[in-house]
Amino acid sequence: MKEDMRAILIASLLHDIGKFSQRVSNEARWRHETFTQSFLRAFSEKLGDQAGRIIDLAATHHGIVSDRGSLIIKIADALSSAERYTEMRGRISPDRAALVSICSRIKLTDRPKKEAFLPLRKLSLRREEIFPSRDDSVGEDEYRRLWDQFADELRGVEGELSYGTWLSLLRVFTRSIPSATPWEREATARTVPDIPLYGHAKTTGAIAAAMAAFSDEELTDERLRRISDILTRFREPNFIELIKKEKVTSQPLFLMVRGDVGGIQSWLYRITRPEAESYRRIARRLRGRSFYIQLLTMAAAEWIRRSAGMPPANLIFCGGGTFDLLLPMTERMRDLLAQWRREIARWTHENFLGELSLELAWIELSPADFYDFGSVYSRLSEEMDRRKLRRSSPLLSDPLFWRTSPVRFVCPYCQTTPVGSPAEQCPVCRCQEILGTALPRAEYMILAFSEAKDALRGIESKVEFDLFQTTVAIANTSQCREAIERWEGGELTILKRDDTDGFLEPMRWREKGEEMTCGIWLNPSILPIARHRWLAPGRVIGEEVHKGETLDFGEIAALGDGAEMIGVLKMDVDRLGSILSSGISPASISRSAALSDAIELFFSGWLPRICLRYAEEWRNQLPQDDERRDLVENPFYVLYSGGDDLMIIGPWDGVFHLAERIERDFTLYCGGNPDITISGGIVVVKPHTPIQISSNLASSALERSKSEGRNRITAFNETLRWGCYREAIRFGEELTQAILSGEVPRTFPHFLLRLDRHEVNWVPKLYYVASRRIKPETIERLDLFNRVTQLNLKGGVITATSYAILKTRSS
Repeated sequence: MKEDMRAILIASLLHDIGKFSQRVSNEARWRHETFTQSFLRAFSEKLGDQAGRIIDLAATHHGIVSDRGSLIIKIADALSSAERYTEMRGRISPDRAALVSICSRIKLTDRPKKEAFLPLRKLSLRREEIFPSRDDSVGEDEYRRLWDQFADELRGVEGELSYGTWLSLLRVFTRSIPSATPWEREATARTVPDIPLYGHAKTTGAIAAAMAAFSDEELTDERLRRISDILTRFREPNFIELIKKEKVTSQPLFLMVRGDVGGIQSWLYRITRPEAESYRRIARRLRGRSFYIQLLTMAAAEWIRRSAGMPPANLIFCGGGTFDLLLPMTERMRDLLAQWRREIARWTHENFLGELSLELAWIELSPADFYDFGSVYSRLSEEMDRRKLRRSSPLLSDPLFWRTSPVRFVCPYCQTTPVGSPAEQCPVCRCQEILGTALPRAEYMILAFSEAKDALRGIESKVEFDLFQTTVAIANTSQCREAIERWEGGELTILKRDDTDGFLEPMRWREKGEEMTCGIWLNPSILPIARHRWLAPGRVIGEEVHKGETLDFGEIAALGDGAEMIGVLKMDVDRLGSILSSGISPASISRSAALSDAIELFFSGWLPRICLRYAEEWRNQLPQDDERRDLVENPFYVLYSGGDDLMIIGPWDGVFHLAERIERDFTLYCGGNPDITISGGIVVVKPHTPIQISSNLASSALERSKSEGRNRITAFNETLRWGCYREAIRFGEELTQAILSGEVPRTFPHFLLRLDRHEVNWVPKLYYVASRRIKPETIERLDLFNRVTQLNLKGGVITATSYAILKTRSS
C-alpha cells in the first residue's frame, strides 16, 4: 500500500478535474471521468513516475471498482459529497450554472434571504472577482477563458508538481467552479451548487489520505467494500438511519484534531517601553509579535500534519491562532497525539513561561459523522473547552516543571524571559522586532522543513521553531532566489504574497527535478509607511519619520482632523460557532471548509483593500497643499486580521469611517444575508496609552455590542445598530462642517451631549437654545430638530455629538 500512497493522494485530489474541461465545451455526452483521464494524460509529465497509476485511479472512481486504491477514492468522494443537497430549483446546464455563495445560504432564522452567486474567475483580490451578485449564470466563454489561463499556467513550468502545488493550482483556478450543478431532469432532485470544486477536491483528498494510511490489516478490503456498498444507497429515503445503524459505517475511522493557541491577547500586548526605546520601535515589535503568532500556528499545524504522514489537504483550516486537521484513527496516531501534546506543552512552557500555550484536542469520526458535520464541530469545540481547563495537566508529572532556578534579570521589553544583563534583549523579542521591520517589504514566505533550513542561511528575518523542525522566513525576490540556489534537499515551500498571477515563478528558478511546493500567502498586515521625511506637529528635530519607516502611534494620530487621538477598532463575526454547527444545512466537511475559506479570504485578503480604498478617498479630499496628502499610501495599522476577527489602529476619525466600510463590504460579500453579521467596538485614546489598555477597552466595547444584540457597534460608550451608526456619523460630519464654517457655535454639541433627553421638556429646551444660537436657514438645512429627535429615539446622539466635538477640537 505504501508504494501506492502517492498515486492515491494525487488521484483523489484530481479525481474531478474533468468537470472543469467538460464544461468548456459542454460535452455532456461523455462522463466527466473521461475528461479527467484526457486532462491527466495531456499533463502526465506533471504527475511523475506514477502517472499511469494516477490516471487509472482518478478515472474510475464512479464505476464498479475492486482494488484498494480505487475503493478508497470512491469512499472519499462519497463522504466529501455528503454536502450534496437537493431542492426544488430551476434546471440549468452545467456549463452555465454559477457557484452559489456559501455565505448567502447560511440560515439561523426564518428571515427572508436571496441567493447570491460568484463570478467564474480565478482567485484574485479584485472586488469584481470575489464578490457575489444576483446573476445565477456563467457567460458563454467564461469557462474557456478560465481553462486557458489554467492550462497556460501548467505549461509554463517543467517537471513533476508536488501535491501542495497541485492543491494551490486548484485553489486559484477552481474556487468559483461548482462541484455539482442542478442539471437533473426531476425538479425536486436538483443539486444546490454551493460547494466549489476546490473545496470538494481538497476534502476528498484529505479523507482518502487518512484512509490510505491504514494498513491492510487495520482497514481490510472487505470493510472498504462494505462501506462503499452502503454509501451507494444515498438516494434511499432512510439512508441516514441506515449509515448510523450499520456497524461498518458507525465505527470510528478518523480523528478530527484541533490546535488552539491560548493567551494570545495578554501575550500580544505585554510589551513595555524601556526608556531608551522609541515609540516607533514599539510599533515594529507589536507588528512582529502579531505575525509571530501566525507563524507559530502554521508551524505547529504543519509539524503535526507532516509527522502524521498526511498531505497538505488534511490541514482543513489554519488561521486566527487555530487549526483543524483530519487524521486516521489508528492506535499509533492516538499515542502520537498524546505524545505531541506533552511535547508541545513542555516546549511552550519553556519558551513562553506559561504566557502562551498551544492545546490539542481531538474526537473520533465515523463515516456516518460526515452526514452530520455540524455536530462534529460542536463536539470538537466542547472537547477543546475541556482540554483548556486542564491546560497544564501534561506538565504536572514532569519533574522539570517543578524545578526552579534564580532569575536575576528579565528582558526589559517583554518583562518575562530571563536574560544575563539588565539591558539585554531576549532572542524572542529580537526576532519579533526583525520580523516587524521586514514584514512591510516581504514578497515571499519560505517554509523550510528539517534539513531544508540550511537554504535560509543569510536571511535574517526568520524564525526557527526547533520542536516543529520548521524554519519560516520572509524575504524579497532576490533573497528567495538565493535561498532556492542554496537549497540542497528537504521540503521547501514558497508562498507568494497576495499574488495569484506569479505564484509559480519560483519553480522556474529551481533545478529541474527538484520538487518544491508553491502557493499563495494572503497577508493582511498593511502599515502606514512614510513616503518621505516628515516631522509631525509637536515633535522636535531628531524625532522625524524617514522615508520607508512606519509611522508611530503619535504620528498616526497627527493624520486625523481635530483631536490628535488614535482610534482602536475590533470587529468579529457574530455567532460563527452556531453557523458552523447549525447554520449551514446539511452540514458537511466540504461545506464547513468552504465557509471557513470564504471568511478567511475576506479578513486576510479583502480587508487590506478596504483600508487602501478608503485611504485613497481620504487623500483625495485633502487640500493640495496639505502635507498629509502624499505622506502615506495608507494611514491604518492592521494589527491582525484573520479567521473571523480583526484589530486596526488608525487616526481616530478615519477608524470611524473604516468600521462602516468594513461592515458594508462584509454584508455585500455575504450576499446581504441577515443571518451572518459582524459586530464592532471602537475606543478613542491618546497615542501614548499602553496598547494593552487600549486593546482591553476595545474588547469591552466589542463585547457590549455582542451582549446588546449583535450586528452592532459600540463607540463613545453607546451601542448602535449599523444603520443608526451611519446616520450618527453622517450627522456628526455635517455638524462639524457647520461649526468650522461658523454657522453653529462650538459649544452647541456640548449642549446636546449634556442635554438630559429623559426629561419631559427636553425638546422645548432644544428648540429654545438652537433658535437663539443658530440661524433658521442652518437649522432647516441640517434638519436639526428632526434628526436629533430621531437619533434620540434610535440612539446616536452621543456618537454624533462626540464625533463633532473631537473633530473640531484644536490640536
